[in-house]
Amino acid sequence: MNLCRTLSAFHRVVLLLLCTASTPLFASLEQQRINYLAAEQAFAQGRLADYRHLAGKLTDYPLYPYLRYNRLQRGITPERYAEIKRFLQEYKDLPIADRLRDKWLTDLARNRQWQHYLASYQPSMSVKLQCHYYHSLLVNGRQSEAWRGAEHLWLHGKSRPSACDSLFNAWRSSDQFSAELVWKRLMLSLEAGQTRLARFLKGLLPVSEQPTASRLINLHLKPEQVASCDLWNRPELADIAAYGLRRLSRRNADAALQLWQQRGGLPLADETRQQTLNRLALESSLAGIANAGDFLDSLPADVLDETLAEWRLRWALARGSWGQVASWYEQLPELSRESTRWRYWQASAVQELGDEERATAIFRELASQRDYYGFLAADRLGLPYQLNRQEIPVSEADLRQLEQQPAVKRIVELRHFSRETDARREWWHLVNRFEPPQRAVAAKLAQRWGWHSIAILTAASAKAWDDVELRFPVTYDDIVLQQATVQQLQPELLFGLIRRESVFDPSARSRVGALGLMQLMPATGRRVAKSRREKLSSSSRLLQPELNVRYGSHYLRQMLDRFDGDPVLALAAYNGGPHNVDRWLRKMHSVPADLWTEMITYGETRDYVQAVLSYAMIYRRLADNSNAGKGSGETLRLADVASRINLPSGFDLQPVGKVSRKAP
Repeated sequence: MNLCRTLSAFHRVVLLLLCTASTPLFASLEQQRINYLAAEQAFAQGRLADYRHLAGKLTDYPLYPYLRYNRLQRGITPERYAEIKRFLQEYKDLPIADRLRDKWLTDLARNRQWQHYLASYQPSMSVKLQCHYYHSLLVNGRQSEAWRGAEHLWLHGKSRPSACDSLFNAWRSSDQFSAELVWKRLMLSLEAGQTRLARFLKGLLPVSEQPTASRLINLHLKPEQVASCDLWNRPELADIAAYGLRRLSRRNADAALQLWQQRGGLPLADETRQQTLNRLALESSLAGIANAGDFLDSLPADVLDETLAEWRLRWALARGSWGQVASWYEQLPELSRESTRWRYWQASAVQELGDEERATAIFRELASQRDYYGFLAADRLGLPYQLNRQEIPVSEADLRQLEQQPAVKRIVELRHFSRETDARREWWHLVNRFEPPQRAVAAKLAQRWGWHSIAILTAASAKAWDDVELRFPVTYDDIVLQQATVQQLQPELLFGLIRRESVFDPSARSRVGALGLMQLMPATGRRVAKSRREKLSSSSRLLQPELNVRYGSHYLRQMLDRFDGDPVLALAAYNGGPHNVDRWLRKMHSVPADLWTEMITYGETRDYVQAVLSYAMIYRRLADNSNAGKGSGETLRLADVASRINLPSGFDLQPVGKVSRKAP
């Protein structure tokens, strides 16, 4: 009232017009939301007359297609096929159209409506739907296409769904099926560790070839037998001997390498020889075989893929063989040579070999980069870290234009109802059609909404790496700062860990079952709860941000205490498990942290530790900048938190952990 009295008559009229103009629009949207929920409830309760009445009021509401989808997908019958086709045509650009089509195709296959199936099929990731598609081709007289599809689907290392049986049975009865294809799949099944499938496939071979298949399967299970068997004396079995050797190298790389050097004159095809040399060299590097240097140095260029070239370099790093590091660096693939990782180690080798000027030049160039190795290089020279901040340039007009897109309006409504999964599907269905500049605009819109995980991922898809505030948001800060104080942790370490674990998505679920902001496994959550004398009544509670950060920070504190406060070891344990780190550390002597971290063979854990540490440095600098002039103290550096690692005394530094291997 006081405000109204201070306004002129003109301003009061304008204010009244604005209020009365906006009220119906606001009420209309709110009423539509109420009607939408009421319509969903009416349909769920079988009150179809009420449902139709309410749906009729919602034809211009963004989520109206979802009402129709829910009704159609819950009762797919032949009588509704025509209506489903109309829906798919009308809403072909919506993700729910793909979901409805998949359900409809399944029903068409069940009812053997193969002509309809063929006409309605769209490329799908579902193997089941693909098998039905190729079967529909067969039924409709397109045999050659059906056989090509059958072969493509059949050549896989794991069993296929029963929906493929009729297609495969028909194909196996044709002249397109051969023993050569059986051998190919048998090898694929062994590479995938599917010995049961391999034994089944053996039965599809001609009787005369089955004993050879039995020997191959036996070597897969007991590769040490390759040393004593007669495979080396029978040229026709050379490929099986090579397979056994590759398999043996995973269990005993030293024995496999010696056997190859003693009996390596097998009559192998070039591809098989390259594959065998590659496997032996990789396993020798991973096992840290001390006398493998000459063998590794003599490898032909066509044997060196990216993985082997990098692990060969790590073998040299572990031994301080700086001449080999410098030489083998030059043999890396171009992309690897240009990476900050390997340029950092090139500079280290050059420095150890006495060329200080060249090493300094490389370190100085690296120090301009905003990543783990850039920060390490800056520490070498005592230079400040470079954040290279550049906000994505987006206008208000760009944002408003994007907000007017129907898909964005649907996303807004889905998020209003906390339907995160559907909102994300809509988002990526839209954004994946955008060019990078449009994706950058979308990232800024998501940032404005506070949808931080989506903003970060969308910016990454646009390769917009330098909008640092967008990519490293300070969110859930009240929870993080509280738990950092309780657990005596550096807040930036917690922020960096959450940024890596979940990208600040409180509903994040990993493929192995980790949950929430700090990606806690349910078993870990229960152990933490027990140590706190609390009860975790349900694993789903770990999706609550406050509980997740409370338990996650408690667990990180436990790992720090277990490993004498060393952040590198604690982070490795948080990601890879404390028992793995325990195996690596017994009696102590000192090794530079950059080298120890480089030797972690769990690729995920190595990248994880390096990412969290570099993210923590970024968060610290963002905090320092926001606290400029407030006495924030000396700037924390990577060298302060990751300097040296204690290893077993007399320990010959080898890769730690297990590498993600391709099968032999």
